[in-house]
Amino acid sequence: MWSFVSFVFACLTQVPGGAWERELHVVNPSSADALFGWALSSVEDVNGDGINEILIGAPSESIWGTGFQGAVYLFSGHDGSQLLRVEGNWEGEAFGTSLSFLGDINGDGCPEFIVGTGSQSQSNPSKVYVISGCTGISVYEIQSPNLMDRFGFAVVSVDDLDGDLVRDFVVGAPDSSPNGVWAAGEVVVFSGKSGSVLYRFSGQISGESLGHVVGAIGDVDGDWIPDLAASSFRGGLTGTIFTISGATGQFLYRVDGFTSDERFGSAIDNIGDIDLDGYSDYIIGADKASEGFFEPGAAYVLSGMDGSMIHQYQGEGNFSAFGSDVLGGVDLDYDDVPDFAVAARFADFGGVSGQGAVYVYSGRDGELLTRFVGQEREYLGTTLDFVNDISGDEKDEIMFYENAGVPPGTRNPGAIGIYSFDSFLEADRLSISSSQGGTVKFDHKFPISEGGKAYRLLASSDRRGIAHWNGVDVPLAKTWLLHRTAFGGLGGIPGAVGFLDSNGHAITLMSLNPGVASAFIGRTIGFASVTFHAPDQPSLSSARILVLIEP
Repeated sequence: MWSFVSFVFACLTQVPGGAWERELHVVNPSSADALFGWALSSVEDVNGDGINEILIGAPSESIWGTGFQGAVYLFSGHDGSQLLRVEGNWEGEAFGTSLSFLGDINGDGCPEFIVGTGSQSQSNPSKVYVISGCTGISVYEIQSPNLMDRFGFAVVSVDDLDGDLVRDFVVGAPDSSPNGVWAAGEVVVFSGKSGSVLYRFSGQISGESLGHVVGAIGDVDGDWIPDLAASSFRGGLTGTIFTISGATGQFLYRVDGFTSDERFGSAIDNIGDIDLDGYSDYIIGADKASEGFFEPGAAYVLSGMDGSMIHQYQGEGNFSAFGSDVLGGVDLDYDDVPDFAVAARFADFGGVSGQGAVYVYSGRDGELLTRFVGQEREYLGTTLDFVNDISGDEKDEIMFYENAGVPPGTRNPGAIGIYSFDSFLEADRLSISSSQGGTVKFDHKFPISEGGKAYRLLASSDRRGIAHWNGVDVPLAKTWLLHRTAFGGLGGIPGAVGFLDSNGHAITLMSLNPGVASAFIGRTIGFASVTFHAPDQPSLSSARILVLIEP
């Protein structure tokens, strides 16, 4: 029988339907003390197989028997095999503290990547390296003119700022003392092609540490050029995000944190325009945000136009470091809206220490899509990123730090897991014109274990909700349309009800004649597919697909 629950944002653990699958698991090939996975990035295809690669930093790796030279590894996105290992040059350099993809800057057909060090050495200035992904050799290096400024502690690449059609990059130096202001911090923007300085943005207050985190946040001022953000932490204060014009390097606006010492800006990433105001939006971590003596951490989704709040989230447990890393700008549930994720690397559940967790949220409505939880001392989610399609399904995947395969409670040497979402239902279009009519092709793609089973395509409104159907949760709200399609069908639409083939696949063609859907213009219809063990005994549900009825 059917039963329904009302949708309450704070109570749902995750949206049901479909399944998350691990596509690749890359394990630390070196020592357990290397901080393998401290930094993470994807890189365009290097070995010619058409699949992007995985770049991983290990900034405390020992090269000559003494620590913190650091190393960076490049792994095949196809099978996880090691393609490159690039080593730091001196003890304490911490090579691989930060990483970012750059792209082909010299036209040789091979992508480059950026490696930051952020050293605090009293004898060797920090460097940032631009390295060939094919050879592992430096194309050029940029050395800080100062000692102990942690130049390169944070790096991020950004779409072309100076008009030369090559990506550029941003470097944070949080302990720099520009203009004689002690540890005010500085952000320096460089040409990706030449390594020359485009502009600097300096902290103004002693101890401000501007540049501890830097981010590319998309176009927030409407000039069609991507803009930047940098965080500053100052003892006793909340933390501040400064937004910077990518075109000119001028200050745009600032956003201050909300509670003392919350480390507002512990992580920054662009999401894309999710509030549909024409400006890119972004997500901010605050991994020490507190309420009284409770310190769960927080994350904030902000409007790019003015920094106002779109969504606010809080961690689940004390000292969970929710907001320690964030990810945006990737459509993980395939609804044509970019989603976002938040890491809580110290999260504990049920008294099990050091598990860590990653939360994935819908960009469409902010709802929690799923939560990944680690095991004891795993610290899952220490780093987060995404990689363009490595599984061949034309969909992007999320990747994050996870357990290397050791028993719970054992020291984790580090690994990166790459996960994709299998929705079990796909549509060849997400909108259809009422006046022109047309056809939407639904492709039911269930696991092979469902082969030969009966299925039914259900429909409802676009409102979030969960329908419980004899033990299976269906991601659709309780509406008259859901009841009608559950017990009656979709009005003779070919393939709306039937049997999957031996591979678990089937096709539904929903054709609309011109004018038939005029009553639904401007409305979005939610669809989901359910398989059955037996009549009225569901087996699996797909994720929800939304189709907009246009004029």
